[in-house]
Amino acid sequence: MPINENTNHFIDTNDFFELLNSNSNSILMETEILRDEIFPLLLNYIPKHAHIIYFDFDAWLRTYSTFHKLDQKITLINPNSMDLEQSLLSFLSWTSPSFDFLILDSLTTLYQMLDKSSDYNVANQKFGYYFANMINFANRINAKIFLSSFPTKKNNSPWYKNYLGSKLMKHMTDNIVIMDYKNTVIHCKFIQTIKPISRMDFCLRINSP
Repeated sequence: MPINENTNHFIDTNDFFELLNSNSNSILMETEILRDEIFPLLLNYIPKHAHIIYFDFDAWLRTYSTFHKLDQKITLINPNSMDLEQSLLSFLSWTSPSFDFLILDSLTTLYQMLDKSSDYNVANQKFGYYFANMINFANRINAKIFLSSFPTKKNNSPWYKNYLGSKLMKHMTDNIVIMDYKNTVIHCKFIQTIKPISRMDFCLRINSP
């Protein structure tokens, strides 16, 4: 049975991003197609004067910007497996950082890139090290953080068994939301919030940027 606005709670995208108006936010998407819907709206929501540091591990923004004009000042960092750690360490050694938003897209690919050059235990250690230090680095200058992640597997396990870095997310980010398509509608469910909200699950009413 199709889902419609009479049987579900819908909110607009701007209201959704207002719920993410905290220092650090994890956006977990059950399919990569959702990023094509959500991230253009996120970029449109961010103020035009903002300076964004965008770690484009998936090369999504590089592809998107080929066909779309971006209004904000965006420093695009698009490392490959060979220069990944050099790029991360260079960012963390920035002595006088000045930016408003840090976007890490995506944690799934960051881990996979680290895993190519390390054994399992070393990759886990490096992932935890860079994750925690980048969050702390942005927090020191009061920049807002958005993290994206995609499931490494899809089954009936609890969400934290399907997403890499779930323990770090719960410990170091304010808000965690899972998004999925159901009957062509985008469903959102907050797993964790720093502020009380009226309901933890709803559907998004998409307005094109």
